Amino acid sequence: MVTAMVTQRRGQAAFTLIELMITLAILVILTTLAVPGFNGYISNQRVKSAAYDLIATFNYARSEAVKRNEPVTISADASDWSNGWAITAGGKTLQTYEADNSVSIAESNSQFSITYKGNGRLSNSTKPAVTICDPNLSSSVTKRVIHLDLTGRPNLKKDGACA
Repeated sequence: MVTAMVTQRRGQAAFTLIELMITLAILVILTTLAVPGFNGYISNQRVKSAAYDLIATFNYARSEAVKRNEPVTISADASDWSNGWAITAGGKTLQTYEADNSVSIAESNSQFSITYKGNGRLSNSTKPAVTICDPNLSSSVTKRVIHLDLTGRPNLKKDGACA
């Protein structure tokens, strides 16, 4: 009687070189498609973060003016909001902020300081607006504009693409 030898083939335990190369090629293609969109997302987040920092600054200065019942001034460093700003009251600096260098910040009336009176209202009759934008990726980034009404309250609005 002849017994047949049965050989069992074991399952494959590793990738072949061709499978690995195809997987890497697909990964590289997907990464190159995703990176430009991710840069726009990061720039939008920088603009949004700078806008929220300024809103926090305005709210803080307004509340300090009411608390101290004296004028509180927010002034741009070196006559440019993009360099940062400081909050002062009675000749004393309360806080300083450094701006993100990748965003541009401009004030509509070319004033480099905003003063809150002791009642929390703006000291002048003009309503300033601060525009925050990313000059590097202007077409894909949404511009943010902070409007201050005469009561001193900041209002944030999206205003299209940066130009």
